[in-house]
Amino acid sequence: MIFTVAEMTIICGLERLSLRIGSALVQLGENVIIVAVSPNPDRVREAAATGATFVEGRGADLPRLSAARLSCARCLVLTGLECSDRRPDHRSPRNATRADAQPRGGRSGQRRLLEAALTGRELNPRARIVSRLFDQELVRRAQEQLGIHACYSVSGLATPAFVAAALGDGVLSTIEAAGHTWLLGQLSVDAGSPFDGSPTAALEEPGALHVLAVRESNSESWRPMWPERLSGGNDVLIVCRRERWEPLCGVALRERRPPKPEAPGGA
Repeated sequence: MIFTVAEMTIICGLERLSLRIGSALVQLGENVIIVAVSPNPDRVREAAATGATFVEGRGADLPRLSAARLSCARCLVLTGLECSDRRPDHRSPRNATRADAQPRGGRSGQRRLLEAALTGRELNPRARIVSRLFDQELVRRAQEQLGIHACYSVSGLATPAFVAAALGDGVLSTIEAAGHTWLLGQLSVDAGSPFDGSPTAALEEPGALHVLAVRESNSESWRPMWPERLSGGNDVLIVCRRERWEPLCGVALRERRPPKPEAPGGA
């Protein structure tokens, strides 16, 4: 089978993360080649079941693996274990689980990941390079200094989800920007609340709170095409600083007081 540059992704590694990435890409119409050394036979069968093609070898061997067709790849994904010289341990399910959860070889393993990434970029400058790393500082340097398109650590990806869960309902995720942590939240506008009927732009605070989108029934209006005023039943997608989120939620939950009845005779 011959793949074109526009449709093929190579994944180095055959742990659970690799299988999930491969399966998702295949479902999206991508042709996937998974490269691994001495893999667990069950994992090879799982890879085949997803529709991916398996090629035996290490990430460091990519230039010599003609079946992997690195020069024709659209993207190279390095998930970790198979770029190391150490071989996975298949003696028990417990060992396999431990291998998925922990980096092999510490910093030397991460160095091999970066070497494989740079090799991939050298042999195919058009390919996107996406790598899994375990050191957040190394992630930053790899992107800034080595020109790798995307580097991710498991802890870095999981942190926003844990923080969002800890902060409670409405917080969807967190975003790191300019040395600050921003919250991505969804604010529900209840009928009769202070925000029902208020100008959408009135929510904004330069440098502290920005409205991204407003959902009305089955439609969404993204910035700057949001409705002029909010109404009960709207959901508002907001990015803001933590110190603005809780007061905002407090106002949203406050019921609008009914107007005071006029005195007889208008007095």
